Amino acid sequence: MRLQIKYFSFLFLFGIFSTGCVFANDDAIAENNHGYVLYKQGDLDGAIASYAKSIEMDPNFAMAYYNRGLAKREKGDLGGELADYDKAIELDPKYTQAYYNRGIAREEKGDLDGSIADNTKIIELDPKNARAYYNRGIARGQKGDLDGSIADNSQAIQYDPNYVQAYYNRALARAQKGDIQGSIDDNSKVIEIQANNAEAYFNRAAAYWKLQDYDRTISDFEKAVSLNSAYKDQAEPVIAQAKQFKAEKSSAAKN
Repeated sequence: MRLQIKYFSFLFLFGIFSTGCVFANDDAIAENNHGYVLYKQGDLDGAIASYAKSIEMDPNFAMAYYNRGLAKREKGDLGGELADYDKAIELDPKYTQAYYNRGIAREEKGDLDGSIADNTKIIELDPKNARAYYNRGIARGQKGDLDGSIADNSQAIQYDPNYVQAYYNRALARAQKGDIQGSIDDNSKVIEIQANNAEAYFNRAAAYWKLQDYDRTISDFEKAVSLNSAYKDQAEPVIAQAKQFKAEKSSAAKN
């Protein structure tokens, strides 16, 4: 029976910073911060208009472009979001948060090479940035570069030993490469950090199934279902089959 292991693709999106850039004029800063207030109130159109006014007051105010990009994202304007991040980075080539969010937007658009490039730039600026390694690992995994994905998630874990999502994705890449024990080890680490994580139990059960370790397969699938009934339809047929194989193995041993 073929089991599908869910790919946990969680990307970090940086939020708006309400404080103004020291290099912007006071009026532009005030308008930018007004836009932030409107954004927090859910008035996206008003926020975008305020950020546009801020940019009119100071066309070199990178933060206003960045914040407007975030508001446009909330509106579903991916093209506008990307254009604003492009401008923010043009004005401030070390704007780490803009690289983060542009990398995410590029990944969502299917521009995996662009996403990899943005996260690589973050790593150049901040070599110990666990999130950038993690995000780059996602893009590399989607391109089929399993070794690159494993390496990036390993770096993310090195800099953040409790990075649950990195363990998830490294477990998937390891399983796809045939390193079933490595996948089990990573899912076990997730469970160590988050004892009630149903997905980790489910994924580890799938790995145990591949090793024909039926006792652990049954135990982990039953635990996953007890924590999240959504896994029931996938888990129960495998539990039944594992019990059958276990019984047949026991009967053969007696004979």
